[in-house]
Amino acid sequence: MADNDRKIVLVTRKTRLEDLIAKYMTAAQARFYVEHLGADFSDYQREHDIYQEQQHRTVQTLEQWGRYQVIERSFLPNFCSDPAISWSRWARTGWWPIR
Repeated sequence: MADNDRKIVLVTRKTRLEDLIAKYMTAAQARFYVEHLGADFSDYQREHDIYQEQQHRTVQTLEQWGRYQVIERSFLPNFCSDPAISWSRWARTGWWPIR
């Protein structure tokens, strides 16, 4: 198989903060909800920031490696891929196709 035939698909997922913002429409409303439960909103923000930074680093590495595609986990059932590709789990962020 030629190097240009290989492609990595990085499957990402929403952070808890992104889920809350989707549910409550704004970061301020999400903050109110979290703090109303007695939790620390900074934990959610820190988790989100770390995840975004690591995702950015991963994409930078993939850019150096070759062809890649980023897809959000909720869209995975609709993702059309080559049936010859086998998928294996790679960390919590996504799946790594192996040929």
